[in-house]
Amino acid sequence: MAKLIAAFVEDFAHRQVIGALIRRLATETGIEVRIDWRNARRGHG
Repeated sequence: MAKLIAAFVEDFAHRQVIGALIRRLATETGIEVRIDWRNARRGHG
C-alpha cells in the first residue's frame, strides 16, 4: 500500500524538484508513495 504525501508547492518548478526528491528518497528506502499536490493562488507576498 502506497504512503500518501501531501506536498504544498508554489509553482511548477517546485513541483518538479520536490517530486523528484520524494520519488528518489522513496526508491532508495523501498517505500511506495503517492503524492497529493497542493498549491495556493492569489495570495499575498
